[in-house]
Parts: sequence; structure tokens; C-alpha cells
Amino acid sequence: KAIVDTVKTTLGADARNVLTDKKGKARVSDDGVTIASGIVLKDPHENSAAQAIVEVAKKTREMVGDGTTTSMLLAGAIIKEAMGRIGENPMKLKRAIKENCSKVIKELKKKAKPIKTKEEVQNVARVALLDEELGNIVGEIVHKVGIDGFVSVEENLQYEHEYEITNGMRFDATYAAPIFVTNERREAIFTDCPILVMTGQFERFYDLYYILNVAGRLLNKKSIILLASGFSREMINEIIKIVLEKQWGILPIKAPALTDEQLEDIAVFTGGKYFDLNKGNLSNDGERGTDNSPSTKESYGKISNLRVNRDYADLISDGGSKESIRCRIEMLKEHLKLESDETLKNRVKSRIGAMSSGMGIIKVGSVTEMERNYLFKKVQNAVNSAKCALEEGVIKGGGITLKEISESMEENILTKPLKAPYEQLIENAGEEREIGENIVDPVKVTRTALENACSIAGILITTASSVVWSQSSLEEEIRNIVKDIETFTKYNPENP
Repeated sequence: KAIVDTVKTTLGADARNVLTDKKGKARVSDDGVTIASGIVLKDPHENSAAQAIVEVAKKTREMVGDGTTTSMLLAGAIIKEAMGRIGENPMKLKRAIKENCSKVIKELKKKAKPIKTKEEVQNVARVALLDEELGNIVGEIVHKVGIDGFVSVEENLQYEHEYEITNGMRFDATYAAPIFVTNERREAIFTDCPILVMTGQFERFYDLYYILNVAGRLLNKKSIILLASGFSREMINEIIKIVLEKQWGILPIKAPALTDEQLEDIAVFTGGKYFDLNKGNLSNDGERGTDNSPSTKESYGKISNLRVNRDYADLISDGGSKESIRCRIEMLKEHLKLESDETLKNRVKSRIGAMSSGMGIIKVGSVTEMERNYLFKKVQNAVNSAKCALEEGVIKGGGITLKEISESMEENILTKPLKAPYEQLIENAGEEREIGENIVDPVKVTRTALENACSIAGILITTASSVVWSQSSLEEEIRNIVKDIETFTKYNPENP
């Protein structure tokens, strides 16, 4: 209840913001999961249940990037309704939640209206942002890059908003260690430098020093991005030592989820070559020639800008020639015609989209840093909403559709909770208002929020007890560990 009561005021066009404190730095937000993540309840048992609700919001954000407040509000309403049914079997209630959730999802899909035009996408973004200028920018960018294209949201230190479509792509990857982070958003950013793309575990020191020697001599650069499937701990430590000594600027990026073909896509896109670490060392020892040796300028791709966080990397590059990229895309299209497995076909389509759609860049500007951070998060949510709308269509917004479905169903455990978003929007507005035709919600966001809410509600109402670590137990455990160390030291004089 404490979690839901805090975030529910952030729902809708008349929402309120919440002031949060992160490491002594004030932030303003209307993003449900951002706010809820900072809440810790005094009672450890209550806090355990509260964090389960927060996990619903995090899962919703992970899946669709928006709808986090709605998911927590629905979860709270379903749990409240179930707890009011004293005497009923919790397992039966859980089954009822699951069955009726499926019925609601079917109705949502029936009511979905597909969108295609730029104006329709812009309308979705405007509703999500409550800002006409930014909404039009987001809608235009998302419409141009499409579902398979990528949009990078950045901060602009100027007052104005800026946007463009550029040669870029996004892929699943992360930095090899947190020490390479360069800003408070826990991102690592490198600009105007070469990139070397490799598959396999990067672990041989002579490979590293060979690459640095060749790149420094041929490219006249002192910074480089190393992209590989993985890095050994010893290699990461060696790179950190080189960076701290300011010999080189090196950003090691690991991408264990990428296939060899996807890594080769990146090499082609950036204008470089792709090397296999599993074939042995990369240095040109005269035995294998230069096929697997980055000994020429053409071995290294070019990066204009690369931004990597804990989940993915966005890169901008004009290093790859249009002809080589076109040939690569044509090859993938031919491969698509021969592929029969739907999962693999979707994977190939995603690769084609990554290489052909380009990347949209939106730079959010503002007079103050606080407002810029606030708008940054809002724009990210709007981008996700617009993409979800393109994918599964839209429904009437403002909680109206869930309310209409509730009123059309026979009374069940979900009929009252489904009205919660609409009722909260009315409460936030201070009066009942007519919801205009332009107010829409992406079906995918509403569907995901409801599915996740029903899932956690079913788990919590069938939970009979709670076991948590209390502060006193933790302190006692620490005292015992210290006591054991003191005892061992006292009776073992050889111990240093």
C-alpha cells in the first residue's frame, strides 16, 4: 500500500511529480519505478512484499519501457480485492485471476487499432510526454526508424532540443568492468576512435600489445574500443593498469550474447574486419598470413560515437562503405528467404533492421539540470510507448478501455481492480473529465502491465509466511565472524 500510495499520484495528464533524493542529489520524477525503487519500509516483512511490487514495475519497464505506475496500481488493487474475500481459498483466487486476465487480454487485442502514419505516432508520443514539441520530435524520429530501428536519447547542455537520423545501430553488450564508466548514468562514452571486433575470449597479453602497437603506428591514435565475446580477469586488470597510467584510452566491451554473424555485422557496419580469437594469437607470425591478424588500417572500424551501459551499446559510425553494407543486407535477405524457423527469421529481420534503419538521436535540452534529467526520462518512456503502439496498435486511453472491459464482464475478482487506473486519473485531475479521442494508450503497454500485475498478485495472495533478515540478526552474525577471527588469531601465532 505504501508503494502504491506514493506512485499513484504520478498517473495521467494531471499527475504530480515526486521529489527524490539520490546520494544527496535532488531529482524530480513522475516515473513510477524510479520513485518506488528508492522506497524502503521500516518493517522488514512489509518491505519484502513492497519490493515484490517494485519488481513488477521493473519487469514492465524491461519489457516495454513504460506503464510502470499502471502495473503497480493494478497489482495493489488486485491484492486488495483478494484480501477482502475472507474465507475463500487463495489457490482458487489465483486461478480466477489468471483465467480472467486471459479474457481481458483477448478483449484488449480485439479493441486494438493499428497505427501507421507519422501523425498517429506523434499523437502517442504527445500523450506520453504531455509536451507538444517534444512529442512531435519523438513521433517523427520513431516513425522514420520504425520498429526495428533504434533511438538514442541524450542530454543537450544547450537550452534547445535537437534531433537527427544518423548511421547507427544498437546491440546487446556491456563494459567489461564498472571502472570504465564515464558519467553518472553509469555509461561509458568514447568518440572518434577505432574499434576492433573479435569473437571469443580475449585473454592473451601479446594480442593486446600487438593491437596497441599496430593501431598506434598505423592510425596515429591513442584510444581504441575492443569488442569481444568476453575478457579474462587478468586481461581486464592489464587494461585498467594501462588506462590508469594514461598510456592509452581503452574501452573493453563484452558481448557474450552476440553470435559470430552479428559481430561480423558490426565489423562491416563500422568499416573494419572481424577476427576469431579461437584460431590462436592475432599477431602476424608469418604462419597464417594476415587473415586473422589486425595488421592493416582496414582491420579497424571507425566510431564517431559509442555509448554503452549495463544492457546495450549504441554506436554511430560512417566507417562502413555503403556498398559493403548494401551487400551485407542483400546477403541477409537471401538468407531470410531460405530460413523456415520463425524465431531465426525474426533474428535475421532484426539484423537487417539494425543495419538499414539508421539510428535516431534526440538531445534533450533545458535551462536547469533537474528539468533536463526529468525530461530525459520522459522522452525515453515516450520513445518506448511510440514503438509499442506501432507494434500492437492503440486503445482508448485514460483507463477507459480497461473500465469498459470491466463493465462488460460478469463480476469476478478483476472487475473492480480494472477500474483502478481510470478512478485514479479522475482523482488526480480533481474532477471527472471526458477523455478525448486523441488520448490513446499502446495496447502492448497496457497488456504487459496487466499481465505482470496479475502474476505478482497471484504469488503474494498465496504466500502464507515471510522470512527476512532482521538488523539485529545481521549485527549478531557480524559479531560472530569478528569473534571467530579474533579467536583464530589468538591461538595461531603463525598467522600474520
